[in-house]
Amino acid sequence: GSPHTPKGHVWHMSLSMQGLSIDKPFGNEKELCEIFLSMQRTDAGTNFTHESFHVGNPKQFTRKWFAWSNSLFAELILKHLDWLTGGGRGRVPCNTTPLTKGKR
Repeated sequence: GSPHTPKGHVWHMSLSMQGLSIDKPFGNEKELCEIFLSMQRTDAGTNFTHESFHVGNPKQFTRKWFAWSNSLFAELILKHLDWLTGGGRGRVPCNTTPLTKGKR
């Protein structure tokens, strides 16, 4: 978070940056799964990332529309797209199927 976001809130952008800092997804599957599933579970049903969300209640968030955060998340998906779609291995990692198919 930051001084201008409420106490107990996490930035979606920080999760995206954590994922973007991983150069090779194969071998880092657990960390990437945690990041992608966390992003999916904390969008408050909007299918967008936000400036921040409350750790205990992701439906409590700041900035309904925050293009910077959404753009970083898109970058994260593009960077790891091969891994997210199974990487030619015939399997989708960490049950991210709802994420990649847009279902909840």
